[in-house]
Amino acid sequence: MRIFQRLSVIPLYIAYFFKVVDQHSLQAPGIYNFYTLFKAGLRSQKPAEEIETIRNELKHSGILVNGVDMGAGSRVVDFAGNKTVKSIARYGISSRQDCLMLTQLAVMTNRMVCLELGTSLGISTAYLSRAMPEGVIYSFEGNTGLCDIALDVWHRLHCTNIKLIRGDIGKQLLPALKSMGKIDFTLIDANHKRRALLSYFEQIYPFLSSGSIVMIDDIRWSLEMYNAWKELVQDDRIPLTVEFLSFGLLIFREGISKQHYVLS
Repeated sequence: MRIFQRLSVIPLYIAYFFKVVDQHSLQAPGIYNFYTLFKAGLRSQKPAEEIETIRNELKHSGILVNGVDMGAGSRVVDFAGNKTVKSIARYGISSRQDCLMLTQLAVMTNRMVCLELGTSLGISTAYLSRAMPEGVIYSFEGNTGLCDIALDVWHRLHCTNIKLIRGDIGKQLLPALKSMGKIDFTLIDANHKRRALLSYFEQIYPFLSSGSIVMIDDIRWSLEMYNAWKELVQDDRIPLTVEFLSFGLLIFREGISKQHYVLS
């Protein structure tokens, strides 16, 4: 099934390269200013050495991850269906470059409240913690084994502004949202199914702040996932949507008419 899934999304990657445009093709001031600021800020972002040191340690850990997978499955399991920390660290979490993009996107918001759906090993959460030193990050994870590892990672990095919410995100999200206030930055990297993604958005939408950014990872994970992304692109409540190769952005800015871009 995983092989079929990978083959089925190849046309999505091919289509991306036919649609993608660069910065010089952007004429509308809203997207031009956003993309210019994003690219300029990204060049100034530097990897956090202490976080990367722990990432490298995790890449060599043979510890098995216990707990229930509440998402759409994983691409980092062995033939027996087991997941090790090293396989997740190598293939199943945000890369160093992805974490720098996360950092820059968070910097481009008010940086007070961040929502992360899908904690995994806690590496991306640690980067968000560094990007929002005066804010708070609410991170949701349904796998108890991953929760324990992430907590240890944050303890070693002295990340004190992260609040972990354990359990099924579908059940935990709305009650938690009611106590958070307005959300400035959101990372959705949890259940890679259409119904789950659209449900997450519907629950989160009323709580988004003005100027909020929502990042959806793995939009080309499957045809189902990409179709869900296309539904969000067509949603008139979202003024600006930006599609990259592996993730999409929902950008809420006042005074911007409905726009969609495919960028490199």
